[in-house]
Amino acid sequence: MKSITMTYIGVLEKRLERKKEEIRNVSDFLQSEPTYGKINQRKFVELEAEIRELESCLDLAKVMFEE
Repeated sequence: MKSITMTYIGVLEKRLERKKEEIRNVSDFLQSEPTYGKINQRKFVELEAEIRELESCLDLAKVMFEE
């Protein structure tokens, strides 16, 4: 059970890092190309929500499987 849990936590951590990288890219693009703002602002807000959700899932997984 512990190896499955550690795998799950690892997957969540990797997804979280990918989303953080994606939000950095969108943020950089927003600063360089303000004319495409509405579409990218929406993407930015969606990514922020995904990051918060992944962080919550990761915290919950860590707490649930602590010994």
